Amino acid sequence: MSLEVQGLCVNAGEEPLVRDLSFTVHPGSTTALLGPSGAGKTLTALSLLDLLPEGVHVTGGRVRLDKDARAFGPDLRPWRGKHLGMIFQEPRCALPPSTPVGRVLAAALRRAGLSARDARRRAVWWLERVGIPDGERRYRDPPHRFSGGELQRVLTALALAQGPRYLLADEPTSNLDVTVQGQILGLLKRLQAEDGLGLLLITHDERVVRALADDEVRMVGAASEEGEE
Repeated sequence: MSLEVQGLCVNAGEEPLVRDLSFTVHPGSTTALLGPSGAGKTLTALSLLDLLPEGVHVTGGRVRLDKDARAFGPDLRPWRGKHLGMIFQEPRCALPPSTPVGRVLAAALRRAGLSARDARRRAVWWLERVGIPDGERRYRDPPHRFSGGELQRVLTALALAQGPRYLLADEPTSNLDVTVQGQILGLLKRLQAEDGLGLLLITHDERVVRALADDEVRMVGAASEEGEE
């Protein structure tokens, strides 16, 4: 009952960006992808959702979710939201700037089959679950009325709204002050414990790894070294 990446290779043209990467994320545990900028950490997560940028493509590897094994590419698209949720970097760029955040959440919930009324109610519930008080009022607020930490909470709710079993968190504490970083890490640990989530944590910060990770994969360019904490 795990998420297994086997031999992932990602290229930009002929240039290798990720080479023969393998790791496993278990339910209720955290695997960290640790490394400097440009090591291929984000590309690894985007490969799992078939969201690689133009000119970048997977050249090898498979991914297994429980007993379902698939090649990287369009076959993974049905897993988005339903099985794999992702918290993207730069929360202010990840949300439509003029759309109320509650409507964005409700739209994701509608894709999961909820009625408009139930999706709205559930969106308010999600806002409050991730630590945003007065969700009914904040439902109507656009992103610019939220702090950086609040937006990270909104993105967490959006990533989990459709009930995925695995969460891909791309630098979830970057550009936040130390106090807010601790709050976001606490939120992720709480949600993981409550929902049994498997967490793929992408970071360059050793402190975040020590706080959350059960095991880690260190990435340097197109190479990796797997180890355990």
